[in-house]
Amino acid sequence: MKTKTKILCYKNDYNNIFKTLVDTSTIKSFIKEIEFASKTLDANLISVFKGDMLEVLAELYFNAFENDRATGIHNYSPTINGEDYGVDAIGTNITLEQVAVQVKYRSNINDLITYSDIAKTFTDGVINYNLDLTRNKSIYLFTTSKGVTHHCDHVFNSRLVIINRQTINKKLNNNKKFWLDAYSIIQEVINE
Repeated sequence: MKTKTKILCYKNDYNNIFKTLVDTSTIKSFIKEIEFASKTLDANLISVFKGDMLEVLAELYFNAFENDRATGIHNYSPTINGEDYGVDAIGTNITLEQVAVQVKYRSNINDLITYSDIAKTFTDGVINYNLDLTRNKSIYLFTTSKGVTHHCDHVFNSRLVIINRQTINKKLNNNKKFWLDAYSIIQEVINE
């Protein structure tokens, strides 16, 4: 698992959250567990922790559903450059074109992803990763929000593939096999 370092920073939290999800198996439970676990952290670490948790889930999701016609990505590779400039991962979509992935955690489903958020991803992808993000379906957004603002949709439109809370719900809610496999992978990383 490429997001291994994120897991090792908070081994107990990852273990407890994913262990709980084997039984509850919903995104709502995932968010509830993250919110609960983050209450014990220093204020300056909370948003990083929440984002990292969702980035780990995104890697698990994309690896499990890499052949999905709507949201599949092969060769999912998180970017690890020490700073978050916009692109959280790079992968290859089902038409074998490289894409950028942005992962955005929102506890409130109505807190929409902004134009500025995706503009950073676009700029980072073009400048630092030499990706052609002007193509249709070249930027993937994995989020626990319900979507993007009007301005974001207007500008990025068909370039953006939105994997929002509703989409994630359809794939993961009550998908016991996914959550059991996810917990097993987390355990493997922790016990290495």
